[in-house]
Amino acid sequence: WIDDEDGEIDQFQLEEIQEVVQNMTAVEQRQMYDTTSVYDEDNAEEKEKHVLQPVQLKSMRRYRKMLNNDKQYVCDACGVVLEYKKDKKKHTLKKSKAWRGYRCAQSEKEYIFHNRLCVKLRKAKEFIRDEVYHFEVDKDPLAYVARMQIDFMRDEQLDGEFRPLQFYTTFDESQKSKVKWTRNIRKYYR
Repeated sequence: WIDDEDGEIDQFQLEEIQEVVQNMTAVEQRQMYDTTSVYDEDNAEEKEKHVLQPVQLKSMRRYRKMLNNDKQYVCDACGVVLEYKKDKKKHTLKKSKAWRGYRCAQSEKEYIFHNRLCVKLRKAKEFIRDEVYHFEVDKDPLAYVARMQIDFMRDEQLDGEFRPLQFYTTFDESQKSKVKWTRNIRKYYR
């Protein structure tokens, strides 16, 4: 798909792809931070205290509440409800194999994501949030500029037309066996 009609590689498309890969690599290497707590995000020492560290799902309070059917949560990147079916024999949640858990040591807030794709989405959102903030501050240093809100409210009920119905991509690790690759590829190119 990067070939010209004459069979040669299109240099412009190749450069575009290289730029996207370079930017995504920078985003993937970023750390995630707790953005719901109030602290001075411009102070590097203070910000380091709010780094999100990966943790095992079974050690998370949110996961245990989901096991007990106490509460339903949304993914902290895409906002789609974390759906699951309880497996009574193994005392686990069936669809949770690909889920990723993170915790902030300072605030002890927990974050659950569907998979690595959602982790990347969260990192990209934080990257955009920081870049927009710094752009606004550089544009007018005397103006009051607040950082964008990127966290989903835990009990936020969106109107039906704004609520995502399902979480599904061809890269969704929990759906690998159900993906009809040939059909998806043909549909993409139509």
